[in-house]
Amino acid sequence: MKKESVWKILVGILLILNLGTIGFLVWDRPANQRNGGKPDHILIDGLKLSAAQIQQFELLKKGHRNSMDSLAEIEKGIRKNIFEEVQKGIGNDSLQAIYLNQLSSIRTSRDLITLAHFKDLYALCTPEQQTLYHNTIEEFAKRLMNPGPRPNGPRP
Repeated sequence: MKKESVWKILVGILLILNLGTIGFLVWDRPANQRNGGKPDHILIDGLKLSAAQIQQFELLKKGHRNSMDSLAEIEKGIRKNIFEEVQKGIGNDSLQAIYLNQLSSIRTSRDLITLAHFKDLYALCTPEQQTLYHNTIEEFAKRLMNPGPRPNGPRP
């Protein structure tokens, strides 16, 4: 056998292995990652939402996002105030307690907004979809609690 033939066979084997690896990576992903990895697809697919329900769900999502963004801005301002106090070197315990209570209140508000959001989603469902709701929300929660690796690497 010529050297040239051996190299062609080796290149062919490597090409097949590479294609197999790529295929494994693409087609072996869970369904929620194949559809863009967006958590809302778990809800849309799991509850089998109709087109009209998806439109209403999008409005719910938008309202939820706006509320959460507003709280994030308030939280950002409070954290800025905390770090300004740290930079001054002043250890005002009563002011720190106020800031920490405000941050705790924001966390509670976020949780209440999220609970209301999911109650609204439940109300949007038909009785048949409401029977699917528990399992779908459980899968959704698992996804949020263990999202897997981030596409752009870990958070800074």
